[in-house]
Amino acid sequence: MIINSINDLLIENITINKYSLINFINLDADEKLEILKWRNDENIRKWMFSDKIIESESHLNFIENLKNDRKNYYWRLSDNNNVKYGVISINKLDMNNQNSYLGIYKNPYLDKKGAGIILMKSLFYAAFKMLGLHTLKLEVAADNERAINLYLKTGFHEEGRLREFLDKNGRRLDAVVMGITSREADYE
Repeated sequence: MIINSINDLLIENITINKYSLINFINLDADEKLEILKWRNDENIRKWMFSDKIIESESHLNFIENLKNDRKNYYWRLSDNNNVKYGVISINKLDMNNQNSYLGIYKNPYLDKKGAGIILMKSLFYAAFKMLGLHTLKLEVAADNERAINLYLKTGFHEEGRLREFLDKNGRRLDAVVMGITSREADYE
């Protein structure tokens, strides 16, 4: 198959060594609902900026709309043994400036040490090696210490704070802005 654009590349399923990135738009109906179950799990949802339960119709519409979206791409990561690690995404993709935001969450039903590192390295590979991006950014709730530690461990730097940016059940929280450049990322 000839790749005519970045979008053509990103909507395809991607193989990185023994891992597969399956684009959300290529998931079957059961797999789409499995992703929704992960996203609505309390241990995932509580860390999202929008921590409300997502209804299946809304979730399926979101995935359908990704077919025409040229800025946001979502994949489920699994290995050759069909172990499903979680979800990674590239958001607000800006090829002119070679940057993007990222999203990541682990399969809450997977008890596997190092899953976060595998997800992050796969995201780095897609963003930096395949797309040639220069910079990845993220925003994370300041009280999400586990995620912040993962980001620091994988080479991210804190670049600032959005003060009292989030409302979590009436409690105002900062969002920490973090970033990494291609030369700082380890995706091997």
